[in-house]
Amino acid sequence: MARSRSRSQASDQQRVDNGPTQLQPPAFDLQNLIGNQGVLSLLSNNGAGSQQTADACHHEVKSGETLWGISEQVFGDGMGWSDLYDHKPNKKAIGDDPRRIKPKQMLDICGLDPRNKDLSMEGYLRILKSVEKRFTDPDANGNKKSSLDFVSSMRAHYGYEGGSWEDMIPNAPNLKAPDMETNPELKLLYEANADGTLRKVKNEEGIEKLVRRKVTLPNGDPIDPGHLFTGIDAVQHPDEGGWMKAAGLVKGPGVDNQDGATWSGDVGSAIVNHNIKGQPAGKTTAQSFEDSAGKADLNADLDGVILGHRFDRKKGLTEQLQSYYLDPKNPQGYERRYSQFCDLRGLDVDDDKQLTSGAKGEIKQAVDAFARLYAVKKGTVMGGTLLHDSKSDTTKDMNLYFEKYLEDGLQKESKSTE
Repeated sequence: MARSRSRSQASDQQRVDNGPTQLQPPAFDLQNLIGNQGVLSLLSNNGAGSQQTADACHHEVKSGETLWGISEQVFGDGMGWSDLYDHKPNKKAIGDDPRRIKPKQMLDICGLDPRNKDLSMEGYLRILKSVEKRFTDPDANGNKKSSLDFVSSMRAHYGYEGGSWEDMIPNAPNLKAPDMETNPELKLLYEANADGTLRKVKNEEGIEKLVRRKVTLPNGDPIDPGHLFTGIDAVQHPDEGGWMKAAGLVKGPGVDNQDGATWSGDVGSAIVNHNIKGQPAGKTTAQSFEDSAGKADLNADLDGVILGHRFDRKKGLTEQLQSYYLDPKNPQGYERRYSQFCDLRGLDVDDDKQLTSGAKGEIKQAVDAFARLYAVKKGTVMGGTLLHDSKSDTTKDMNLYFEKYLEDGLQKESKSTE
């Protein structure tokens, strides 16, 4: 198992440097990530626990300080150094190398809390890489888990296990999800209270769950990583058993296990849930969809399909995500997710970047297939009978929402290449 370095070692790695010497990347200290008053002192603007200038919104770098150490002072958590660096005014002041901060530089700290704001993809991958290494390191017998096993374990970590997901991805290995005791950096994937404890909210069934943080991509798009891992898993573990085979959905554009588990599932389940609850007062169907899924889920759904089809089991997951999300020279990167998704799903697009009637029909068929079966499963749980009406206004509106989401993305792609 990979061991974390001590706090002093991390500081030595990232110490202020005024010369040309090349330093090593900042190390992770996985002790005491959560639980002190650093966030509280910042939010109260009293300056306790941090060395600040008079305006309380900036930190003046002192000789010998590091981003890791400053993050510990400000946030009570050294892992927040990447959030400090990724903050636009700080990156401009520091330059291209976060390891080379200089005395008298002023860092903007107001309102930053690395456990309550969206993670940057860079920050997310730093955490994920650490967890992946520990997960895939050989055990005492020399056995090493695969990168695809890590995808399945992270899907389980985000709560996509049991119930419908086991039906849709029955071939995925039943691996234990990484836990926060042996992988304490996973705590940074969730929101925190002012005292450092992790935030919890009750879902519709009254069960308390941790509040997940979303990830923001370099272009500002949000994604929900749980949907991403589920999509990759579904494509990489095709299956012809279970209720999908009985429903005749294995072939064609329906909700086959291969890449219908997320995008059509989100639209279909939103339709069923909306029909159960009824239209909330003052909200359009599109707004209701945003509440139940939204663009963070849909972006990750499409990315999961794309990365699932391209997944290289000989390469690490983090390495592949790095290429897809952070390599600006990659012609098949995430900013072209809409056209790539349409190509992989066989959805035809006309010269005006609009979905053809045939493509819209395939989307409707896939969504209806999921919604019909989801309604049966939901009704069973609720002790009643639910039927999916494929011609209802809700169904039409939700399908139109997804179609517009795709077409808007295709238009954006087209403009960026002009």
